[in-house]
Amino acid sequence: MTGRSDERDVIWQYVRAVLKYWWLIVVGLGLTLLDLVERTFGTWWTFPLPVRVAAAIGGVVVAQYLAYRDFRRASDERISEHEISLHVQNEGLRHGIAELEKEIGRLRAENAKLKIKPYDEAQRQTIDSKLKTYSDTERDLLRFLMQRGETEGSVIYKASQDGHDICGRALERLGVDGMVQMREDMSQANVWRPRYYRVNPIFDAVLRDALYPRAGTQATPRFTI
Repeated sequence: MTGRSDERDVIWQYVRAVLKYWWLIVVGLGLTLLDLVERTFGTWWTFPLPVRVAAAIGGVVVAQYLAYRDFRRASDERISEHEISLHVQNEGLRHGIAELEKEIGRLRAENAKLKIKPYDEAQRQTIDSKLKTYSDTERDLLRFLMQRGETEGSVIYKASQDGHDICGRALERLGVDGMVQMREDMSQANVWRPRYYRVNPIFDAVLRDALYPRAGTQATPRFTI
């Protein structure tokens, strides 16, 4: 229904345009020139009916051409505007796609960086093999030191749930294996020099990946934070 209505509108606009041009050509231009010539030469011309009909028909032909020309120009302008709009949209899409590709490239690069570990697979295998031989106390001691950072020895013993002897053996073994480093506060007297313990920075990253998350099947943590 809408298509037929649009078609009738186009026909009516075309007819109106033809009538407008016909009036301008025949009445506005033709009769005005005829009147000017008659006044100039002081005569009155009467044309036969065939001549008047031919002039009217000629005016219709010329009016149809002018109306068609206007409709064609308007159509071309609409097409040009549509092409310009499409061009602008396409340029916007190309720009958006280019920006999206840049963002994808950036995210891929960041993802690749996240996958890079500060240790190699050989080091991970070595750590895994050592951790399998460690007791829950020794593994939890490593977790305790990773969470707290460098910690004074007395604090470690107080946090132990297994007593001083087991805690002391765990510190000793981890120290021998190079997992834990110990330093003494040299500013204190020899008898009272406190000892501080921390996870060896070389193994910190690989130990964090290997020890976390803590398996739910393991016993209660052997050290309280």
